[in-house]
Amino acid sequence: MIFSKTAFDGQTKIKSALFFFVVIGCLRAGPVLAQQQTESFFIDPTYDYAGRTEALAYPLVTTEHAYVYVERDWWQTLNAPAEVQARSEIAKVINEFNTRIYPLITTAYGSEWRPGIDNDERLTIFFTQMRSGVAGYFNAADEQPTAIIANSNQREMLYLSTRFLGDTRLKAFLAHEFQHLITNYQKTEKQNLYEETWLNEARSEYAPTLLGYDDSWDSSNLVRRVEEFLNSPSDSLTEWRNDFPDYGVANIFMQYFIDHYGANTLKLMTQNNQVGILSIDNALLAGGAKKDFSDVFTDWSVAVFLNDCAIRPVNLYCFQNKNLGYNRLHLNLSLVDSGQSVSQQAQLKDWAAAWYQVDYNGMDKNLRVEFSSPSPQAAFRVPYILIYEDGLKEVRELVMAKTDSGQRVSALIEDFGHAVQSAIFIPHNEYKQAGFSNNESGVSYNLDFSLVAKGEAVLPPPAPTPSAPVVTVPDYPDGSLLRQQGDFKVYVISGRYKRWLQAPAILGMYPHFGWQKVIEVTPAKLAYYQDAWLVRAAGDTRVYEINGDGTKHWLNMTAEWFSQSGRQWETVYIINSAELNWYRTGSDVLQ
Repeated sequence: MIFSKTAFDGQTKIKSALFFFVVIGCLRAGPVLAQQQTESFFIDPTYDYAGRTEALAYPLVTTEHAYVYVERDWWQTLNAPAEVQARSEIAKVINEFNTRIYPLITTAYGSEWRPGIDNDERLTIFFTQMRSGVAGYFNAADEQPTAIIANSNQREMLYLSTRFLGDTRLKAFLAHEFQHLITNYQKTEKQNLYEETWLNEARSEYAPTLLGYDDSWDSSNLVRRVEEFLNSPSDSLTEWRNDFPDYGVANIFMQYFIDHYGANTLKLMTQNNQVGILSIDNALLAGGAKKDFSDVFTDWSVAVFLNDCAIRPVNLYCFQNKNLGYNRLHLNLSLVDSGQSVSQQAQLKDWAAAWYQVDYNGMDKNLRVEFSSPSPQAAFRVPYILIYEDGLKEVRELVMAKTDSGQRVSALIEDFGHAVQSAIFIPHNEYKQAGFSNNESGVSYNLDFSLVAKGEAVLPPPAPTPSAPVVTVPDYPDGSLLRQQGDFKVYVISGRYKRWLQAPAILGMYPHFGWQKVIEVTPAKLAYYQDAWLVRAAGDTRVYEINGDGTKHWLNMTAEWFSQSGRQWETVYIINSAELNWYRTGSDVLQ
C-alpha cells in the first residue's frame, strides 16, 4: 500500500508582489505641480516607506469619479521625462477606472458611500511612497469624523504606491481595493456590521476576474494566486494572517464559488444583513441554491483535486474558468509512507482541508479506514474519492458518529487494489462558524488505513457508553453579556433567560454594555438559558415580540389573554426606546 498526502512545506516559487491593492480615477494633462498649493494627508506608518504618519500632496486632476493627488516629495524627484511617463501611466489606469472598473464593480457589488462623509460624489486617490511589497491600501478610519478618529482624512480615500506605476497588474489592484471601499459602506456604514476579513478579501480577489483581467494568463494576478494555493493548499480559508497563502486559498475558493453559483451572489453577499459564513448562506438561499457554505466548501475541496467536469454530478467537481483547467489547477500529492498499514496523526484549523491518497496494486484485499478525533471541537466532514479499475471516479462521504469527546467513524472499501485502484480522503473541520482571527487553533485527528484479507471479520469499534449528563448551573449575574465559543451572537441574560442582541449598534445604546464585557462561554453553559423574545420599552405597557429578522410585533391582546396563551411575564425584557425604535414594525400578534 502506497500512501501520499498534501505537502505542507512547499516553498512559494512565484510570490505575489503585494498584500493590499488600490483604486484610482481618470486623468487629463495638468500643469506643473510645483507651483500648486499642497494638502496634508494622514497616512499609515505601517505601509509607508519611512514610517511616516503624514505626507504633503499635490492635486493632480479632478475626474468624473475621483480627485487624484500625488505625493509632493516624490513628485519633486522626477525629471521632465519621468514626469511625462508618470502622467501617462496614471492616465491609462484612471481611464480604465472611469470606463470599466467603476461601472462594472458597482453593478456587481453595489455602490460606495456616495456622497460620503465629505458630502462629495468623488473619491480621493493618493499616490504615495510605500515600503517594498505593498501596493496600496484602504483605511476605513477615513470615513469617520475627526471627533471620533483624530487622524481621519474625512473622505472616501484610497492609497496607491508609486512603485507600481507601469505594472500591468495595477488595474487589478485598484479593482480589488475598490471592493473593500464598497463593502465598508454596504456593511459598516449602512448596517453597523463588520465583515469577516477572509470573506472581504475573497470578494476583492474575484474583482479582477470579473473584469477579465485574468484572461491573459501569464501577466495576470491569478497565475500567482494559483501558485500560492498549490504551495499551501491546507491554509485555512477563514483564518487571516495577511500572508500569501491566505490570498491564494481565498482566491481559488471564490473562483469555484462564483463559477457554480453566479456573479449575482456577490451583491447578495455584500448587501445582506449578515457577515461571514451566514452572509454566504443567506446569499445562496436568496439565489435559489439548495446548498449551504459547508456543502460548497466540501465540494470545492474535492474539485481542487479532481477538477473534472465529467464526474457525476456533472460540472460539480471542476472549475469552469477556462484558465483553471486540470493542467493548471489540481493537487499533486507527495509519497510519505508504505506498508500494510499507515497511521496519520495531524491537526487542521477550521475550514482548512487535507488530502490523503491510498494506492494498492494487488488482489484479495479490503481497505479498512478509521477516522477519529478526541477533541470536543471536532466537527469534521470527510468526503472521499474512489478511482476504479476502469478509470471511473466516484465521490462519497464518511458518515461521522459523535462520541462523548469528539467524533469517530470506521469504513471498509472492498476489493481494494483490484476493482478499486485508489482512494483519496479529504478531511476538514467546521466547528467555528464566526469571529475568526489571525491565529486560530488546530483540531487534532487520527486517520488509520490498513489492508485486510477478503472475508476477514472487521468489527467496528464499540459504541461509546453514554454517560449521565452533568448539568452545571452557571452563576453569571443578570445583565451579563454572553457569547458561545465559535459563534458571533451576543446575548444578555436575566434569570433563566437569554435575549439575543441582534446588531453591534444595540450594544452602543446602553452605556453599561460594551464588547469588552462580553463573556465567551461553552455551548453547554449558554444552552442552560432559554431564549426570550419579548420586550417592552421603559414606561410603556405595550409588549412586543422580536423576530430574528429585526422586526417587532405588538402583542395586541389583554393581560389575561397573554397569560392564558402560555407566555411568561418573566420573559419580558425592559429595553430603552432607542433599541425599540431600531426594530422595523411588523404585523400585530393577536393570539
